[in-house]
Amino acid sequence: MSMSKQETIYRQIQERILQGYYQPGDPIIERVVAEELGASRIPVRAALLQLEQDGLVTLIPNRGANVRILSPTDLRDLFVARMAIDGMAARLAALYMDPSELELVDNEYRQILNKNEAPDPELMVSLGSDFHDKITGGCGNPVIARMAVSIADQVRLSRRLYFPHTSSVQMLRFANQHIRIVAAIRDRDPDLAEKLMREHIAETYDLFRVSLDGLGSKQL
Repeated sequence: MSMSKQETIYRQIQERILQGYYQPGDPIIERVVAEELGASRIPVRAALLQLEQDGLVTLIPNRGANVRILSPTDLRDLFVARMAIDGMAARLAALYMDPSELELVDNEYRQILNKNEAPDPELMVSLGSDFHDKITGGCGNPVIARMAVSIADQVRLSRRLYFPHTSSVQMLRFANQHIRIVAAIRDRDPDLAEKLMREHIAETYDLFRVSLDGLGSKQL
């Protein structure tokens, strides 16, 4: 089934936000977007309303839309939720997922580690997203999968605040963590898979935390 005009516009604006074309705090002007996408302002307005519900846009009365700026509290809350949701997804994946679905990303991580050189940050971001999407999407629970996508999209709004500050050593550490999670899923060890996933997300949050003003030494 083909997408409606409104859904197409929604996807296009969403992609612009998630790819960094619009940065946090940037205005999204209905008239300009409508002209760029060859549409009227009505479907653009509807798309922005949906993006506000997704947590990606802030609508200000009489002023229009801006890409959402996540506060330190917002990020903390998102990561607490992500630990629970992705942790449960890893547990379910260890019970029900076909491990071969993770073989490709697992092999790519191993190749990166074997090169013994600084990894490409953009590649690591892409692999990381693919890794989490495969686990949450393949855990067998569509409710968890939908919630995980929503949270991951909101976290991506602030990715550029922390990833430029991530060392090659830390990126390789994340790769090792992902490999260990895959191994736990392959070994059908739900307790270990959930534990490793929660620890991994907590460590990822620490990178966000130290890059943002106002969090100080607060912990999850």
